[in-house]
Amino acid sequence: MHAPAEFQLTVSRFGAWRGGLAMSGLLVWSCAIAWWTTTERSLSSAACGFLLLACVAATASLMSLARLPVFVLRWDGGQWHLGWATGEPSAGSLQVAIDGGHWLLLKFVPDRKVHRWPASRWLPVQRPGLEHDWHRLRSTLFTARPTAMPEAFGQDVRP
Repeated sequence: MHAPAEFQLTVSRFGAWRGGLAMSGLLVWSCAIAWWTTTERSLSSAACGFLLLACVAATASLMSLARLPVFVLRWDGGQWHLGWATGEPSAGSLQVAIDGGHWLLLKFVPDRKVHRWPASRWLPVQRPGLEHDWHRLRSTLFTARPTAMPEAFGQDVRP
């Protein structure tokens, strides 16, 4: 069996990801409102204040996750590369965290040989906008064997 062919794709649409984040925010606030309407505590109590603070923090976190720049994924036949509009692409490995059929949540782990403190990146990828490359991306994700896998995943190579 031979390695998948080299290819590159640009990911610029994040509607499914943002929709999921919006639903999560709606769930957070719905639960808080349900508690506020059924509790016997005063709305000026410490518990209500903490709940409001937690809801605002959750909303701010979800909003920060919704801002994603366009990125480029490239498979060179042996390793994945992640590139942004600015800067050089970074080599590493790509793991599938969630496979929703028409939507994927990928985890990019930079190669430890290149980056001293590799920071993993979560990458939402959806089929709309990638119709022509979707099958090739999924096939490569599930069949490709990266050459630098142990170092990329932070595991020691043991005999």
